[in-house]
Amino acid sequence: MKYILIFIFLSSFYSGFSQNRNFERPNYKKIKKAVKKRKSDFNYSKLFKKFSSPYYNMSLKEKRFLYFGYIYQKNYSPFGFSKYSDSLNLYARKPLTKITLRKMIVFSEFILSKNPFNIEVLIYKSYLQRKNKDNVGYSLTKKQLNIIYDAIKSTGNGLTKKQAYHIIYRDHKKEFLKYLKLKHKGINKTIDKYRVEYLNVEKNKNNIRGIYFNVSAFKINLKSKLK
Repeated sequence: MKYILIFIFLSSFYSGFSQNRNFERPNYKKIKKAVKKRKSDFNYSKLFKKFSSPYYNMSLKEKRFLYFGYIYQKNYSPFGFSKYSDSLNLYARKPLTKITLRKMIVFSEFILSKNPFNIEVLIYKSYLQRKNKDNVGYSLTKKQLNIIYDAIKSTGNGLTKKQAYHIIYRDHKKEFLKYLKLKHKGINKTIDKYRVEYLNVEKNKNNIRGIYFNVSAFKINLKSKLK
């Protein structure tokens, strides 16, 4: 999807590359056990309630269990396609009026009801909420975006195969590059089949040639469905 966006507005979400070394690869077995356990503090319903409300803060561990635990939920698909994407894209090309604004917000909510971690749609929804002067909704959407970014950032620095960023959606590779203020150079390499992918990036101030992404969540989800 290619939406008509105001890039100055979007830049507020992109905080740039960080050399933070306090990262930890997700333990998917541990996460699966915790999110499925009813009495667990990390039960998925409890985590998602916090994610969906502007009145709750989340610890980093909660953010990680929320994001990576979603691969064990029935609505999850690594491709994240929605039948409403074309409708949203169509209205995004029309002049922005009160009617088109409301319709686009509705379509974005339809998409997010099936894929609450769609970064592109969350960013676009936040733009629409600002235009609609919905400050509460905007704050919540911005919070949700930061939860996703924090979960991904906590898994690595993307500079080596072992320190790859873990993601649960294919689209999150390019969306996260934007967050890091890096531009994709158009070259993808599969380092480990179904596990690690490498994206080349254009020349940048940090002299980074490319970023590694761990996509093993896709395979884990496939295995769980085949059981």
